[in-house]
Amino acid sequence: QDHLNNLWVGTYNGLFVIHKDGKKVFHYVHDENDRTSLSQNSIYTIYGDVKGDFWLGTYAGGVNYYDRSFDVFKSFTAGANDSKLNYMVVSAIIEDPKHNLWIGTEGGGINIYDNKTGHFKYLMHDLRDPHSLSSNNVKAMIRSTEGDYWIGTHDGGLNVLNTAKEPFKFKKFVNDPEDAASLSNNRVISLYEDARQDIWIGT
Repeated sequence: QDHLNNLWVGTYNGLFVIHKDGKKVFHYVHDENDRTSLSQNSIYTIYGDVKGDFWLGTYAGGVNYYDRSFDVFKSFTAGANDSKLNYMVVSAIIEDPKHNLWIGTEGGGINIYDNKTGHFKYLMHDLRDPHSLSSNNVKAMIRSTEGDYWIGTHDGGLNVLNTAKEPFKFKKFVNDPEDAASLSNNRVISLYEDARQDIWIGT
C-alpha cells in the first residue's frame, strides 16, 4: 500500500496498481523497446522504502526501482562487479536503519545495496565458514524490533544475524528429527513479527 492508499499487486503478468477507490487499475509490464519499463513480468516481492519509492524483486529480471517522482523504473541486473546483483532471481527485500537495501536472492545469498555509493556487498554461504549464511537460496527476510535480521532459506533452515559486531556471524535454526522443539522443516518461505515481538515462521 503506498502513501496514497493505492494497492501494489505483483503477479506473474506484471505489476498492477489499484486506485484506492477501486475504479482505476494501472498495469505495468515489460516493454523491450522501453528501458524504463519493468525488466521482467514475474513480480516476486514488493518493498516500499522510507522515501515512498518502491523496489520490486522479479523472478529473472533482478530488481526494479520505481521512482514516483519520475514515474519510471530503473533496473538492477546481475553482473561481475559490485555495482551489480550477483543473481537475477529476487525473493525478498528489506531496508536497514541506514536505508541500505537487503536483497535476498535465490542463488546469490543476500545482496546489500548501499544507497549512497551505488555498490553492493554480498553475504553468502561459505563451506569453510560455519558462521556464514546457511544457504544462498534466500526466501524470506525481516528485521525485528530488536534489530536482528531473520533470514529464511530453502533447505538451509532459519538464520538470525545481529549486525552489532563484525565479522558477521549467523545463528542457525534447523530441523532435528530427534528434537520436537526444533524447526519443523528447513524450507522457510515466510516470516512475520507480531505485536508481542514473537516471530512466526512459515515452512
